[in-house]
Amino acid sequence: MRRFAAFAVSAAVALAAPAHAQDARDDAPPVPRPAAPRTESDPDCRRNWLRIVDEIQRWEDTVYPESALENGRPTCCPDRITDPSLGGIERRRAQQRIFLQDLKEIDPGCLAGQDLLGWQLLVREMELADAGHRFRAFLMPVSGRNGPQQDIPQMADRVPFRTEDDYANLVRRLSAVPQAVRDVQELMQLGVSEGRVPPRRPWSTSRRSSMPS
Repeated sequence: MRRFAAFAVSAAVALAAPAHAQDARDDAPPVPRPAAPRTESDPDCRRNWLRIVDEIQRWEDTVYPESALENGRPTCCPDRITDPSLGGIERRRAQQRIFLQDLKEIDPGCLAGQDLLGWQLLVREMELADAGHRFRAFLMPVSGRNGPQQDIPQMADRVPFRTEDDYANLVRRLSAVPQAVRDVQELMQLGVSEGRVPPRRPWSTSRRSSMPS
């Protein structure tokens, strides 16, 4: 009898436990489900995002007028060239950091589709540019593919010459070349003083020369 009573108690406890557990589950607050991804951007967020993108583009077309002309975009400075001086570089970086802060103030959760992808790519690009500034690669402005020796001969490439002003603007851009070359020289001299210079020989050439024939 005792054995049966003990079994009955054990069975009752075993049967009651799931009921208690079920009661506990019923009393527990519901687990929040993750929100479904947006299919459309919030109108206010999208308007703010597009406003900042437009501001960045207009600013770039002002400080990089050659790029604007080559790509057929209007610029308020068709008679100027990019300022290659150290001061110009630092001023552009300061403005880029302001734009980056403006972008980060947008909640990406309110963007969707191409808006969200564009925000992610632009923020990533500007973060990398800002982080890379500390390496001061701008003190090596001349290479096999970049520098005044490339920019000056290509200054008239892909630029329309439809009016008299177009030719006058080219003459003004050319008149700015001597100062730009001096600015590049100053960057290179500063780079030499800091030990930031291109390698004596390309890595691939050094590697081939060190390999046994």
